[in-house]
Amino acid sequence: MRAQIELVGYSKQTPWMPDPKVADALGALMRTLHEVCEIPLSRPFGDATPSGIWATEGNSHRQSGTFGSKPGWYGHIDLPENAHWDPGALKWSALFARREVPIEKRVEFQAWAKWHLSGRKTQRPACVPKQIPQTWWEKLAKRSRRGATA
Repeated sequence: MRAQIELVGYSKQTPWMPDPKVADALGALMRTLHEVCEIPLSRPFGDATPSGIWATEGNSHRQSGTFGSKPGWYGHIDLPENAHWDPGALKWSALFARREVPIEKRVEFQAWAKWHLSGRKTQRPACVPKQIPQTWWEKLAKRSRRGATA
């Protein structure tokens, strides 16, 4: 199982976290993907950033052969065939350790994940945000069917 999550913001070279509301939502989604899809709450590189220049296809994480062989969470900074470095020095371990994710957020994301993984054969759960255009969901479903990660 592969899942891709994009955050809107700025990558940083110093350790950083998204604002608390975004961190709560991201933590809830990551926990749901762990529970529903068995994606481990870990990152093969821990909080470490690659040595050398990050924005190059040859950075140490991209050349390690880890992606595709170890389960867990990766950033573009870690993926082969990428030349950008988001999310930079994200505090992955702090995200995985979040215990204050509101249970209602986790329940919402679980309902969404189960609905999406079922092929969206049932009525859309009320928890699926209405402000996201239907075209976005269609694009997501198309990419999921192709097995794409981007």
